Amino acid sequence: MQKNLQDYKRRKLFFYCFLFVFFVLAFAVLYYLLFISNTASFYISEEYNEKVNGRYVYHSPEVLYDIVDRSVNPFSIDDFNQKIKFINDSLLRVYEKIDSLHTYNDDLERRREEQSLRLMDSRTEDIERYRNDQLSSLRDSITAYEQSLEESLRFGITEDQLVLNGSYVRLANMNYRLAQKNLQVSTTIVDNFGSFGNRELADSLQNTVSAYLETCSHIRACEDIKRELFNTYSNMLDEFHRQRLDKLCFIDFIHFSLLIATSNSFGDILPNSSLSRIFVSLQLLVGIVLVAFIVDYLVRKK
Repeated sequence: MQKNLQDYKRRKLFFYCFLFVFFVLAFAVLYYLLFISNTASFYISEEYNEKVNGRYVYHSPEVLYDIVDRSVNPFSIDDFNQKIKFINDSLLRVYEKIDSLHTYNDDLERRREEQSLRLMDSRTEDIERYRNDQLSSLRDSITAYEQSLEESLRFGITEDQLVLNGSYVRLANMNYRLAQKNLQVSTTIVDNFGSFGNRELADSLQNTVSAYLETCSHIRACEDIKRELFNTYSNMLDEFHRQRLDKLCFIDFIHFSLLIATSNSFGDILPNSSLSRIFVSLQLLVGIVLVAFIVDYLVRKK
């Protein structure tokens, strides 16, 4: 009976140890997959980077770390942030420039609409004035002839049919000449449409349109600069992740997982995202429980 109890306790201890090892490996896999998906999920200290890459020189009788220019090949997140600081500053200035240009363009657009409406009003008045000046004499002649014809008919002066027909023919000719003149005036207006209206308004509108087009050109240039900066940032970010992927492997995260499971940490690898912190917190809880069971069994056995 006592032997069976001891076998049961040994199997229980083996089960707890198996669970402990299983969770260490399982969380190591999770950490490594998270690191592959986004290497910035973990903060890797510079000292750890120097040690795992063997970047040191021997100076007897002590070992001194070689000074590495991290601005060229940054490994730490802090180094990378410092390296891309000029890109962030440049992007900030470009965004501010684009916003100011858009604001100025909106103001130019409102000004252009206002000037266009005022110019069209002045152009309409100018065209109507020109048309009246060109057709007024013919209209006055037709009006006067129509009035004299009416008076002649009222007093019976032109009762003779031939005289009456000739008067209407002459009136028709005058209307035809008016129609021709009106057509000529319309053609002149169409051919010289831009010359009508207030010249100051027209010049001001032209300047506004030129300024609007120039601002649009500047916006396009700033957008090109923004795309180039983003491409540079993206390439640097990809290179940064590739360097970190080349420097750390799955064994490093087994080491990290074992330290977390035993509630220890050397500070060489630290969680640097919400998801990685959640995994670390879960492993801490599981590890504390399993270690407590194992220690409790060992203490009871002793």
